[in-house]
Amino acid sequence: MAITKLLRLKECSRGNKAQHLKNNIRYILNPEKTQGGLNIGGNAGVTWDWVYETMVENKRYWHKEDGSQGFHYVISFPPEADVSIQTAHEVAQEFCSELLGENYYYVYAIHDDKPHLHIHVTFDSVSRLTGLKYHSPHGDWEKRIQPITAAVCKKFGLPPLTYGEERVGAPYETWRENKERQNGEKTDPDRVSWTDIIRDDIDEAVRNSDSYASFLSYLQAMHYQVREGKYLSLKPYGKPKAVRTRSLGPGYGREELIARIKTAKTMERTEPFVVYGGIQAIRLLMIRKRQKNKNFHLTPFQRHFYYRWRNTCFIRRPELKDAWKYKKDVVRLKELSEHITYLLDRDIGSLDDLAERRAGLETERKAAGTAFNFAKRKLYRNPMFALVRERKRLIENREENRERIRELENQILEHMPLEKALNQYMEAQQEYDRCRLYLKDLRHEIKLLEGIRQEAEKERQQTASVPGDEKKQKGIERNRDVPERRL
Repeated sequence: MAITKLLRLKECSRGNKAQHLKNNIRYILNPEKTQGGLNIGGNAGVTWDWVYETMVENKRYWHKEDGSQGFHYVISFPPEADVSIQTAHEVAQEFCSELLGENYYYVYAIHDDKPHLHIHVTFDSVSRLTGLKYHSPHGDWEKRIQPITAAVCKKFGLPPLTYGEERVGAPYETWRENKERQNGEKTDPDRVSWTDIIRDDIDEAVRNSDSYASFLSYLQAMHYQVREGKYLSLKPYGKPKAVRTRSLGPGYGREELIARIKTAKTMERTEPFVVYGGIQAIRLLMIRKRQKNKNFHLTPFQRHFYYRWRNTCFIRRPELKDAWKYKKDVVRLKELSEHITYLLDRDIGSLDDLAERRAGLETERKAAGTAFNFAKRKLYRNPMFALVRERKRLIENREENRERIRELENQILEHMPLEKALNQYMEAQQEYDRCRLYLKDLRHEIKLLEGIRQEAEKERQQTASVPGDEKKQKGIERNRDVPERRL
C-alpha cells in the first residue's frame, strides 16, 4: 500500500517570498538522499538552484510572484511493497505527466535514505504556458488527484494508494512546535500553542495528584475529555481535536506520567503559576507613556483590550474562576498583544479614533497601490529589462551559456551601454521592492485595525445580550486583575 501527502508552499511572510519553495527544492534534491543526484527528474532543471531559479523566473515573467509559490506531493511505499528505483521513476514521471503535462515546471526526487522508498514531487504554482495559477479547489483531491494516483498504481501493478488524514502533511504550527521543542527554545514569547497549554495543564495536574486516577479526575475537572486506549488522548475545552500525550515530548507518555506522579510530592515547586507572553514589552510601553504624560490613563476602549490581554497572560493564577472557559484565548495571545500595543502606540482611545485611522490608511493604500502598479509595469514591461533579467539568470552558468549571454549583451548595446542598462534595471527593481513592501505594510496595518474593530464589535454584542446582574458579575470575573506590580 502507498500513501500520498500534499502540501501547499505558501508565500513567506518576511524577506524572500519564495523562501519556502527554495527550502523545499533544496531538501528534496539533497544528494545524500538521491544517490548523488541520480534519482531525480522533471522539466525544470537538474540542480536545486537551477530548478528554483527556473520557477522564480517563470513567476516574474507572468507577474505572479505573490500568493502560493508551489505545491509538494509525497508518494511513499512501505518496505514490504518491494518497489524498485526504476519503478519509482516510472511512477513519478507518469504521475507528473498525467497531473501537469507540460503546463507547469516540476521536479521529482526519489529518496531511499529510509526503509520505505518515497517520491517527492514539487511543481510551480504558475503555468509556464498560460501564466494561470494552479487551482486546487475543495474536493479536488477526490475528483482529480485520487483517480490519477489510482490509475498510475494500477498501470504499474502496485496496490492502491491509501488516503485519509495522512494525505495532508503536518500543519506549520505543529512543525514549528516540534522544531522549537527539539531546539529547546521559543523564539516568540507571545506565541503560545495548544501544545504549550496542554503541557502546562498536565504539569499542574501531576503536581496536584497522588495517583493516576486522581490525575485523570483533575484533568476532567478542568473540562478535558479523556480517552484511554492504546495511548492516552486529551481534548481540552475549545480545541477541535484530541492530542495523544506521547506527542507532547519526553515526560508526557502514559508510563512517564505515572512515574512523574509518584515522585511529584518530593519535588519543590519553584513557580506559583505559569505566566504567558512577553509581558515586559508592554510594561515598558506603559512606563514610557506615563513618563511623557503623568496624567496618562487608559480609556474605557483601551482598558477592554488591556484587561483581555493581561488576564490571558495570567490565566493560570489560582484565584481565577472558570479559567477553562478562556484558555482558548491563550493561543490568540500574540494577536491580543498586537492589539493593545497598537492602540497605545497610536494613541487610539475609541472606535472613532480607530475609524479615522482606518480612513487615512485606506487613502494611503490606494496611492501606494497606484505607485506599485506603475513600478511593476516599468520593471516587467520594458523589453530591455527582459533582456537584462535573462542575462542575469544565465550568468550563473556563464560557461554553459556563453553564446546566449553574448547575444543578449549585443541586443542591450543596441539601446544603451551595458553598465547603464544594469544600473537602470537595479534602480527599477529597488523601486518595485520598496513599493511592494510599503503596500504590504499598509495592508497588514489595515488587517490589524479590522481585527481590533471586530473584537470590539464582538464584545459589544456579547455585553448587550447579557442581563444586568449577570453582565456585572461577568465583568467582575473577566476584569479581576492581579496587582499592577506583577507585570
